[in-house]
Amino acid sequence: MRRKQQPQARTPEIYLSVDIEADGPAPGRYSMLSFGIAAFSIDKVLLSTFTRNLELLPGAVQHPRVMAWWQSTAQHRAAYERTRENVQPIRESMLACDAWSKSLRGYGKPCVVGAPAAYDFGAWLYWYLVYVLDEIPDLGYAALDLKSFAMGRLPETRYRSLGKSTYDPEWFDANTPHTHVALDDAIEQGTILVNAIRDRDGLPRIEGYTRP
Repeated sequence: MRRKQQPQARTPEIYLSVDIEADGPAPGRYSMLSFGIAAFSIDKVLLSTFTRNLELLPGAVQHPRVMAWWQSTAQHRAAYERTRENVQPIRESMLACDAWSKSLRGYGKPCVVGAPAAYDFGAWLYWYLVYVLDEIPDLGYAALDLKSFAMGRLPETRYRSLGKSTYDPEWFDANTPHTHVALDDAIEQGTILVNAIRDRDGLPRIEGYTRP
């Protein structure tokens, strides 16, 4: 008689919230100025972060409309200046990012999160990783889109009409500002996602986040 196998414990997910800043609408012709990744557990522990300001791509240009946006307010100008501090070589930065993502496996199975995922991860960070690694990176090629998650949770909503102003107020923490600095915005986005998942699953709300 075959013994009934005991169910295996499910590997926990960790959520890698990605935000990028760029000087144009797509990589190659334009450059990613900076990126930030914040790794969260479902218990809202900020497990680790990774961020880099990058050198511009060889031969790339800057898009006039995007650069006009960067210069449009004092906050935007200050955020742009932050992207040009301590810029790092692209190759070394992407190799370090790939190694960092592999180091998180001890916490659980990484799930990339973007808002929108198709832009921050699919268009930019994934492109840069492949540009250097010449293969599928450890993070894979799929990502959870925060707005898509919100549409699935909020009745009678439509994707194009959704935005942060239409999300459940309970998904937001008081002290996680949106600054257009990549790591700041990645942390804010990660807290929104964890709050939303915990709300969906009937888990107690956690205000703010902790570190290990």
